[in-house]
Amino acid sequence: MRPALCSSDKDKFFVEKMGRIMETQLGNPQFTVDEFASMMGVGRSIFYRKVRGVTGYSPNEYIRIMRMKKAAELLSSPENLTVAEVSYQVGINDPFILVSALNFSLV
Repeated sequence: MRPALCSSDKDKFFVEKMGRIMETQLGNPQFTVDEFASMMGVGRSIFYRKVRGVTGYSPNEYIRIMRMKKAAELLSSPENLTVAEVSYQVGINDPFILVSALNFSLV
């Protein structure tokens, strides 16, 4: 994941708030960009521009990357979780999607 491009304290606060919200919503497969924007307290179009500006990713890409990052952490943890368990913990209902996404990122 690219480092956040924070040019002000407001940007840093925005990124930190995004991270906190993602932590709480990570296991929610119905979590949408609209909900994300609402929880951040801004409209969808402003949210899109702000997320793109501070992360370099669209909101959907950011959600997907955060899920994949957490999935990789869980899969490499000593807890020996199955792919299915990890996929449900990161809000992906179909373990095959997680396997496909992880295989793609390894290439």
